Amino acid sequence: MEENTNKREYGTGSVRQLKDGRWEGTLNAGVDEETGKRIRKRILADSEEECEKQLRELIKEYKKEKEQKKSAEKDIDRDYTLGEWVEKWYRLYARPGIRDTTAGTYEYSIYKLIIPRIGDLKLHEITPGKLDLYVAELLEKGKIRSKGEEDKGFSTEVVRKTHAIIKTALDRAVLDGMIKINPARQSRAPSRKNQKVAILTRDEMKRLMIQAKEDGCFEILMLDLATGLRRGELLGLRWEDINFRSGTMSVRREVVLVKGKPTVTPLKNKSSERTAILPKNILEVLKRYKKTVDSEWLFPSPITPTKPRDPSAVRKKLARVLERANCKHIRFHALRHTFATMALEYGIDVKTLSSTLGHASVDITLDTYSHSNKKMKESAATAIDTSFGRNKGKTLTSRRRTEQAEPEKFEAYKGKKRKPGTGYVKQIGPNCWQGRYTPTIDGKRVSRNVYAPTEEECEKKLKELIINIKEEIRAAKQEMTTAMSQMHL
Repeated sequence: MEENTNKREYGTGSVRQLKDGRWEGTLNAGVDEETGKRIRKRILADSEEECEKQLRELIKEYKKEKEQKKSAEKDIDRDYTLGEWVEKWYRLYARPGIRDTTAGTYEYSIYKLIIPRIGDLKLHEITPGKLDLYVAELLEKGKIRSKGEEDKGFSTEVVRKTHAIIKTALDRAVLDGMIKINPARQSRAPSRKNQKVAILTRDEMKRLMIQAKEDGCFEILMLDLATGLRRGELLGLRWEDINFRSGTMSVRREVVLVKGKPTVTPLKNKSSERTAILPKNILEVLKRYKKTVDSEWLFPSPITPTKPRDPSAVRKKLARVLERANCKHIRFHALRHTFATMALEYGIDVKTLSSTLGHASVDITLDTYSHSNKKMKESAATAIDTSFGRNKGKTLTSRRRTEQAEPEKFEAYKGKKRKPGTGYVKQIGPNCWQGRYTPTIDGKRVSRNVYAPTEEECEKKLKELIINIKEEIRAAKQEMTTAMSQMHL
């Protein structure tokens, strides 16, 4: 064996080449408290460079474990409150391993629901009973409303996540020897409720798409109803993801809101990365649509075409189109539910649907769309009943046709077309109208608002506002021109 004779700094381990040509890195990692023997950590690599790299990572991990152990030893002697411990647990153990979007959910539970409400409890004072009472209060009247309004409870899912955070944080406190048992494990989290999945009816879909054409969002809603993509996945599509020759679409990334800003990120799970097959009519629509888009993104921001569209803007757009199309109010995610329900009703098997939706397992699909499976079983039972001679005179299909009323004729709402540069006016309350003008000043878009009790008065104020702003911009440009000319003199 050939040993590396170069002197190394203390604590950096050692590297040597073995007879078989591989490189070995070793690190002394303290002494075993039970046996008294020295602990040696060892790694192997094909090259010296790779061995040094892996050894540095090993040293970094060892130092991190050592610091955590020291911190834990100090914590045993400290009487932490739940708020102090949960905050420390989040910073040291939870935050490094989660995405920014998930971090927002954690921080909401920690800083809005845990610390202000039961954060003052000492760790040794927490009991299963106190946690049960805390959970009940969150469910019954956790949300504090404005003056004069009755308090309402948080959703089951929010309370379940908050309880899970407390349980995981206290698990770590047990592991570090700060408490003997975890009281959250004897406390009951609320049961998950299988809420009815909101979907659009066929008539509502027809009205929605008619109105979407008028409002300039036909392609984005059409593609979502045809593929069942999540909103972030839909906005994360680039033209390079569409193969018009093979008729496939690759889902590789998503657009999410991180601290209120649209951010492009990798998909959360490996199962979410998938390839979908697009129907021919959808491909034809996308081919025509592509000619109108000057961006790498399928659905670019109308303000900055080099960036994808804002998820919150898409949500607001859908709400407006639904209202004009006389459809019930649904979340954008309900378009995904609508696709999945239709797919099951048309006979697609659950395993294929699970893969198409990007679910981590078939069980998630079955659990989410159990209502559709029930309808399919009822339809199958009725069909069998008909085939054996009962319910004579009417087949399942014929009965459906007679039960379904003729779809009503629908004409898209045509809003008032405003000229570019005139802002917009909308009603935001019973006796309150808002006017907004958004000019570009020094390369940035700046919004200015006016308010009035009537639409006519609001239009008048908005017109005056636009005149004043244009005058300010013109004066600023004139002042800049004068200053520049004086500099040249």
